Amino acid sequence: MRKTSYIFTILALSTLLTGCGLSPEAINARREQVAEQKEAERYAKKMKPAIKKALEKQDINHFIASIHFQDDISISPMGYIVVKGYINNDPDKYTFTADLLIDSNKVNTMSTSPELTEHFIDKEEEARLLKEAEEEERNSSNSN
Repeated sequence: MRKTSYIFTILALSTLLTGCGLSPEAINARREQVAEQKEAERYAKKMKPAIKKALEKQDINHFIASIHFQDDISISPMGYIVVKGYINNDPDKYTFTADLLIDSNKVNTMSTSPELTEHFIDKEEEARLLKEAEEEERNSSNSN
C-alpha cells in the first residue's frame, strides 16, 4: 500500500509540474531566454555610444541637444537587439529605434520618427535638387 501511495504522489507531482509549465524543458528554455536578455542588455549598453554617433552623423542641421535611451531592450523575432530612445526630451515626437546584431560592433539599422527625420534633411540640398529637376523638366518640354 505504501509503495502505491508513493508512486501515486510522484505521478501527481510530475503531472502538476508539467501542467504548470515547470517541465525541465520549460525551465531550461526560460533560463536561456533570461541569459539571452541579459546578454542583449549588456551589448546594448556597450553600443550606446555607437548609436549616439550614428544619430549625430545624420544630424547635419545640429538639431540634437540630448539623446535619451529607454530602459526596455528587446530581441526581435529576427534576432536583432532593439534599442529605442528619443531626442531632446520629447519621447512622443522625436523617437528612434536602433537594431543591433550581437557582436557585430555596428548599428545595423536605424529608423527615426517622421518628425525627427525632417530635421535630418539638408534643406539647401533639397532646394537645389528640386530646382534642377524643374529646370530639366522645362528644358525637356521646350525641346518638344
